[in-house]
Amino acid sequence: VKETEQGFLEDAGLVIPFSTLADRMLWKEKFLIDHQDFIYRKEIKDILNEEMSILLLGVDNTPAFDFETGGYKADLKDLLENIINEHPETRIARTIGEFLDLLEKEGNKNTPALQEFVNQL
Repeated sequence: VKETEQGFLEDAGLVIPFSTLADRMLWKEKFLIDHQDFIYRKEIKDILNEEMSILLLGVDNTPAFDFETGGYKADLKDLLENIINEHPETRIARTIGEFLDLLEKEGNKNTPALQEFVNQL
């Protein structure tokens, strides 16, 4: 209920920290595992995919890449690495790991390959 009341986006910017978004995502993934017959599974999966895109690439007014250097923001990368370390069994952690591998190959810069990866989620 709090998530619905508080939301997470406004004016193309996050209104919650990336860490809170990640916590919500992990909760949803666990909920789907624990409730296989939940009637709104597809809707939650769609929301998770949208949230994953935002977690990995940011949004216009809360970007994941630094405006000045063009590099991926270190604090966000640290958060993503912590998710992998703390929740290695999750689909979320596996997806983040694949993204971080690609990010490294792309020189920590936003490239079409990263956009394509996220679009395939």
